[in-house]
Amino acid sequence: MQEADHLDPAGPVITLRGQIGGEVIDANRHMNVSGFDRLFDQAETAMFLRFGIGDDYILSRQRSLFRLEKFVRYERELLVRQAYEVRSWIIGTDGRRIHHFHELWDCDNDRRSAFYDCLAIHVNLERRKSAVIEDATILEALRGFAQHLQEYGLPAGPLPRGIGESTA
Repeated sequence: MQEADHLDPAGPVITLRGQIGGEVIDANRHMNVSGFDRLFDQAETAMFLRFGIGDDYILSRQRSLFRLEKFVRYERELLVRQAYEVRSWIIGTDGRRIHHFHELWDCDNDRRSAFYDCLAIHVNLERRKSAVIEDATILEALRGFAQHLQEYGLPAGPLPRGIGESTA
């Protein structure tokens, strides 16, 4: 697996690229559910790292993101050695919640294999309560990327969550 961090000026960030390995192939000879989950989890981490939200942020500020909800739709199987990429989107944020979306693409056949729709919440780890993102640079970058993607056009699949339709 090869990680990527590429921002297409006309679309989502490509957070992960690679090839399906044999360790995630099940008895049906396709990638198992845990393989999909692992790729989406790695893509989610890579996407938030590009905004400065990673281990250093968590340790120094005692703030983190918790996943409130996720929805995965498996559309097509992936087989061993198939090339893939994950395209990641910020749909919207209200400063506390972040609606994000990821598509897993089969690069060999140029089609989407699955998508992952997620709602995360920013948390103060000392109080164990939700908290507004206080870093204006991070918040503006998240909102700016969401606006960029709204203008680009969103893919099919994101659930309406009340914050995904607007970046305000």
